Formats: sequence, C-alpha cells, structure tokens
Amino acid sequence: MLSFLGVMAGGPLLALLAVLLFKVDLGRLFSEHGLVCALAFGLYGVFVTFMFFVLQDVFIVFRPAPDVRPRTMRELVSRIEEAFSRPADGEKLFDVARRGDSLIVTWNSSIRFFQGTSLGGRGMKRVVVLSFDEKGRRASFVMKERNHAWSAALGAAEFSLGFSTGLFAERRTEAAPSLEYSPETGVRVDLKTATFDSDDLLLPIRAAVLDAGWSLHGGMAPGFWPRLLFALPIGVLFLTVGGFAIFMIADGSRTSGAEPRSFPAGSAEPRPAEDIENQLQAVLPSMKTEMIAAQISGIIRTPPEHLQENARRALAPYLNAYMRREGRNEALLAEALAFAERQNITGIVPPPPTD
Repeated sequence: MLSFLGVMAGGPLLALLAVLLFKVDLGRLFSEHGLVCALAFGLYGVFVTFMFFVLQDVFIVFRPAPDVRPRTMRELVSRIEEAFSRPADGEKLFDVARRGDSLIVTWNSSIRFFQGTSLGGRGMKRVVVLSFDEKGRRASFVMKERNHAWSAALGAAEFSLGFSTGLFAERRTEAAPSLEYSPETGVRVDLKTATFDSDDLLLPIRAAVLDAGWSLHGGMAPGFWPRLLFALPIGVLFLTVGGFAIFMIADGSRTSGAEPRSFPAGSAEPRPAEDIENQLQAVLPSMKTEMIAAQISGIIRTPPEHLQENARRALAPYLNAYMRREGRNEALLAEALAFAERQNITGIVPPPPTD
C-alpha cells in the first residue's frame, strides 16, 4: 500500500517540483495546452490503476524453497482438500468445491439471537478462489466476502447485505447477547459469537501450494487485458474530472489576465473608461494624499510595455485629484504630467489659477 500511495503521489509531486524549481505557469500551460493536459491526466489515471495490479505481482507472491520437488496439479488439489477436510470439535468448518480449473474454499458462519422484544441474526461468508497454471507451477488466489445482518422488533425491521472482492488480511468477530431457555438451566443470557481469521484460510492454502513446489500469487485481474479493461474507465473518469478542473483554471486565468473590453456608444454596458472614472470619483475624496501619490508613483514607474490599460485610464483621475491637494509633491506631479504627455494620456484638467 505504501508503494501504491507513492505511485499516486508521484504525479502531483512532479507538478509541484515543476512549479517550484522551473517556475512553470500552470494557468498559462492549461490555457494554451488544455486538451493535452487533460489527456495526460486521463493517462495518469490509467497508469495508477494499472500499477495497483502490477504491485500485486511484486509484493503478494509466495515462492517455494528451491529444493522442493514440484508435484502435479491433481496432487496439489488433493493436499488442499485434505487440509480443509479435518473437522474441529466434531464440526466441519470449510467446504471445498472444484469448478473447472478453479478450486473454491468456503468458510461460513452465522448466529441468531433473541432479546425479548427483538430478534435477529448475523452472518459471515468468506471464500478463497484458486486458479492454477500447471505449466508454470503457479497458483493464483482472490478472496470474496459476504456479510448480512437482520433484526426485527415491534414496529421495525432492518436488513443489510454487503459484498467485496480482493485480497484481505482480516480478523473479525460478530457477537450478540441472546436469551436462552432450557428445562435444565431455565432462562439464561448466552453470548452468541462468530469469529473469522483470514489466516485460517490462507495459511493452509499457502502451506499446501509451497510444499507442492508451486508459487502462490495474488489473483486480482490476472493478465494484461483484464487489467487494462479495468483501468480504462478509471482513466475516463480522470479525464472528465481533470478536464473540467483544467478548463475552470484556464478560464479563470484568461479572465484575470484579460484587458477590459470596450463597448460602442449607446450600448447597455458602459465603457471601461467610464467605469474606472466613476469608481475613482467615488473613492478619491476619502483617500489620503499620500495614498494617491503612491498610486501615481506606481503607475509612472511601470515600464510602458507592461503598463495595463486600466492603469493608463486611472492616471488622469488620480492626477486631477492630486493637483488639487495641499501638501502634494511638486516633483512627483511634474514627473507624472511629463509621463502622461509622453504616453498621450488625455483627460487631465489643471486646477483653475488662484488669486
């Protein structure tokens, strides 16, 4: 699981390193190459899912000792059947059945209880399915489980059922108190329990397989094509989710970096120049002189090739207000007026002369 988490984290870590070390602009990358990025995200989903099964082949493998003499498949199956045929406390705990080239080992247990005003039951079923490759002396296993529970009381009833398939390491106990009656003991409370340990299934199978000179492997989606068939829908999901996220990021980047659009006279939406002027006229009377000076200084010291249109349009309202303020910096004002003249910025209205 640690290796799989490392595979999952590999992509995000590479993206983070690209941003930190190489200063990659993800917003621009998504804007200019959004489709390629979405396809890469989908392929990453296929890769991560496929690696889940590849890592199974690396870590969930048990191999026999080199000096063990290999036995036939018939002998191996007989050993497994013998291992699970021994009764415990006079009761047979496991069922073994053959189905084609597969062997199915089943453990099943259930409890029922009565608690006066309610009654119910719990059940657990665990199955190990073994498939064999006699030519390669290889046995593969996959585990299945089913749990069910039900209860009934006055005016209410409940039922639940759960299935899962995979490779499990599990220890589980279902327990419930129950009222019991017998002529000898009368009414008493008995604790009903059903306990399962996955080692009870796996250890006898592993011992029989290795003693027969075979290797035992995890068997979730064996083969290239079944794994690819499972990974492709996950890739489509990654592609859909990643494509939507990339579109939203790219759209936000384009919106934040776009210059204001101009609208023809008489249109319902005012021109950006009027918006800026109206907004500044509303806030300039309350701004301190030093703050206006800082805004002017920032605009005129920006290289002309990097000067945004909003800043150009805002300079005239700032200068009109600054020229009428006491305590203004005459040197800054002269520099700003010269800058406005060089950049052909209009709308600057000098204050009327005073007597």
